[in-house]
Amino acid sequence: MTRAARACATRRDGASETHDRRDRRAGGTEHVLDEEGHFHVDDAPIDLGHYLVEDWLSLGFFWLLGLCVFYQFFTRYVMNDSAAWTEEIARYLLMSTVFVGIAAAVRAHAPHPRRLPLPAAAGGGGPRAVHGRRRRAHRVLRDRGRASRSR
Repeated sequence: MTRAARACATRRDGASETHDRRDRRAGGTEHVLDEEGHFHVDDAPIDLGHYLVEDWLSLGFFWLLGLCVFYQFFTRYVMNDSAAWTEEIARYLLMSTVFVGIAAAVRAHAPHPRRLPLPAAAGGGGPRAVHGRRRRAHRVLRDRGRASRSR
C-alpha cells in the first residue's frame, strides 16, 4: 500500500486518518460538519470600535479614488470620450489616501506620543533634552567630521 493510500485509509469509525491528524494539529475538537454533512461555524462578533477617525477617513478617500478611476475607465473605453478632470482628482485622492493612511498607521502603532526636543528659547531643555544616545551619536559624527577635515 502506498503512503498516499495509507494516509487516506478509512478507520473503523468512518473518519479518515488525514482528517483526524488535522483535527489534532489544529487543537480542535470542534467540528464544522455535523453528522448530516451540514456546515456549522459560530463567528466571533465584529468590533469596529478600535478604528480611529483617520482609518475611516482613509477608507473613504480610497473608495472615492476607486469610483473616480472606474468613472475614468468607463468614460474612456466604453463611451470613447474621456473625462479630463478624473485623472487629476484621482491623483489628489491618492495623495490624500496615503497621507491620512500614514497618520492612522503612526497613531495606531505608536507606543507613546512623539515628543520632539524643543529649543531652550521655546521652553524646552534645548540640546540637553535629547536622549543620551542621540548626544553620543552626534558627538561621534562631529568628531568624525573633524578628523576627516584635518587630513
